[in-house]
Amino acid sequence: MGELSRTLEVRHISDVRRFRARLRGPIRAYRAVAIVVLNTLICFVCLELVSTAITSIRDYHLRPQSESSDARSGSPYYATQEWSAQYWREFNASRMQAYHPYVIWRRRAFAGETINVDAAGVRLTPGANCGSGARKVFVFGSSTVWGTGAPDWGTLPAYLQTELQAHTNNAVCVVNYGESAYVSTQSLFQLLLLLQSGSVPNLVLFYEGLNDAYAAYQSGIANAHENYDQLAASFEGGGRPAEEGAVAYAVKRTSLFRVSRNLLAGLTHHLDEPSRLKTYQSLGIDSGAVATGVAKEYLNNYAIVDALAKKYGFEYRFIWPPYIRTGHKQLVAAEQTISGRIDPALDRLYQSVYKRVSASAAAHPRLVDMTNVFDGSHDLLWIDEVHVTPVGNRMLAAAIAAMLTTD
Repeated sequence: MGELSRTLEVRHISDVRRFRARLRGPIRAYRAVAIVVLNTLICFVCLELVSTAITSIRDYHLRPQSESSDARSGSPYYATQEWSAQYWREFNASRMQAYHPYVIWRRRAFAGETINVDAAGVRLTPGANCGSGARKVFVFGSSTVWGTGAPDWGTLPAYLQTELQAHTNNAVCVVNYGESAYVSTQSLFQLLLLLQSGSVPNLVLFYEGLNDAYAAYQSGIANAHENYDQLAASFEGGGRPAEEGAVAYAVKRTSLFRVSRNLLAGLTHHLDEPSRLKTYQSLGIDSGAVATGVAKEYLNNYAIVDALAKKYGFEYRFIWPPYIRTGHKQLVAAEQTISGRIDPALDRLYQSVYKRVSASAAAHPRLVDMTNVFDGSHDLLWIDEVHVTPVGNRMLAAAIAAMLTTD
């Protein structure tokens, strides 16, 4: 019996040894793989940290050496304005957007020295008296109405408040419903929401049109808002294009990928080569068809506002804004530089849409053409192809107020 036990014990020990011997190979392989994977992860983390540092340093040195990263802040006009540095700091800080039903976005609330936006995303109009019995004037539009390049007191609605108040002893309440990148359909939705809530104005001004064309320039779609592709991808793919996988999306967001892409770009094409911006032209879409679609939608929005005005009893005007290459203003040197940098495809679309809308003016009596408002001025007014200084806003407000008071 004792001999049997010893025999079994010896066999057990032998089996254990054989089992361990069989495991040595897989264990060694596992350890080798684990070491490789761990080292790879460590190397990736180190490279990512280095890449992040490189991109941060690069971005810092590429950033303009002023208080603002917006190139328009370098306009000679702002060099003479004491408020300009503070304004451009606040402009950058106030650009955060919040989702709003139907109109998609509006700015978040912001309180500053030169820019103030309330909880509804509406910018302050200094001097507006919005008490009971006031004449309510709602101004709709994009960043040209919101006031890019101007402090609260220097926006188009702010100067319009002053001009209209000067013509009456009754209280005037001008409300700035402009928002960056809005097209006329978004402004129409904003008006509908206000009417739906019971807020009925006495007068509605739509200072629109150029952004309708710009949105179509971006996407080739005549009835789209700006940044259509990015917003659609965000909705449909959780922030990534629908055809891009999660792993590829994650990799493309790393600093290492960004550095590698920039290095590859430097090897495959000259760094000064202009970027291939996606536009209606790069998509092979006919500019005439796009312009016709944009003009049609704009004028259809006019017809809808006309019907709403009859239903709710308010006056309205559609005002076609000036553009640096329309009218007959003698451009100063800084404005000539701006004009010379405009993409010919964008200029062609702006001009084509304007011609189509202008040709329909006779059938739309409340459509006002302001393209010649700056004729005869020798001042620096343009800070880019569509935005003007507060001096330009004051001229626009005076022309609009004169048109309203003589009708």
